[in-house]
Amino acid sequence: MQITPDINSLPNELISCIFRWIPVQHVFKFRRLSRAVNDSLLTTQFALLNMQLPSTHSPLQSDPSMWLLVPEKYQAAMACEKLSQLEILDSCGSVKTAIPFPESVVLLSKLTTLNLSRCSLRGAIPDVFGALSNLTMVFLSNNQLDGSVPASFNCLSSLAILDLSKNRLTGHLPDFSDLNALQYLLVSENQLTGPIPTNVGSPSKLEMMNLERNQFSAIPSTITNLTKLFFLNISNNPISGDLPIELWRLRGLNVISMAHCGVTGSLAGIGELSLLNEVDASHNDLTGGIPPNELLQLTRLYSLHLFGNRRLSQQVWDFTGLDNFKYLCMDRVVLENSTLYGAFIRCELHGESEVLRPNLADK
Repeated sequence: MQITPDINSLPNELISCIFRWIPVQHVFKFRRLSRAVNDSLLTTQFALLNMQLPSTHSPLQSDPSMWLLVPEKYQAAMACEKLSQLEILDSCGSVKTAIPFPESVVLLSKLTTLNLSRCSLRGAIPDVFGALSNLTMVFLSNNQLDGSVPASFNCLSSLAILDLSKNRLTGHLPDFSDLNALQYLLVSENQLTGPIPTNVGSPSKLEMMNLERNQFSAIPSTITNLTKLFFLNISNNPISGDLPIELWRLRGLNVISMAHCGVTGSLAGIGELSLLNEVDASHNDLTGGIPPNELLQLTRLYSLHLFGNRRLSQQVWDFTGLDNFKYLCMDRVVLENSTLYGAFIRCELHGESEVLRPNLADK
């Protein structure tokens, strides 16, 4: 009579020795065999044994992007033993099922680039970035991350790009005054609150700031600190009130988008921004447009979007000296009460419909 031993009766050391020869991309399939196998395969000791396989049998060693796909203890062992010198971790889109943010990332102290976008990450971002002082780029967009933005990001003095867009982050942005290298701050489509952040580096090198679709509620006068800014998108935030004159002191701006903000008043002062290519101030409650003498200063202007400002009272719009100008977008009722000069395309909003018409009127 042949006796088949119960796998649960085998010592953990023996189970580990049996399964250590199976590459990591396959070995975890055997966790369902029994509780004993499951417990053995999830130990740090097993991870270290399994990583001794030649790299030709273990793609985890040649493809660090698979690091996210293994259990946490395996991540920690891998980070310490095999990835301690890793400089670029790009796992973008590699995970399809929701997983927590890997806290073992703190062990990858040599990282300069961390890209975990579209990795189905959920939960809070751990406040561990003080240990990753070499980071220059962090991409965590298109996940399900929630909670506040970690204050330890401010320890990353070499950070040039921070992309946290399209998550569920809440609260105020932390102090970023020590991020003297930061050029791109991208936090659109979250639930962040408080005033528009302006304490970014000293002096600030920030060039692009996308805050679209949050709950930011004010433009502070200190926005003038952002002297290098060329792209600013604050659309779809409940800012309201008149546009502060400090906004017109950002003389490096090429693009400004502030649609759906509930702002009032006029665009008087925008002529100071002579480098502007695109302006989107649609769907607000503006009553005054751009003074004629200021409009002529916008020699690089390509498009002006003012849809949804039905109370605009400016009667004459003269674009004849603006050789680059291509699109003027307004409600039809406003256009019908205005005199337009210049050759460009009129985008007329009538109800929910948008109509494109050539404007060939000239002086």
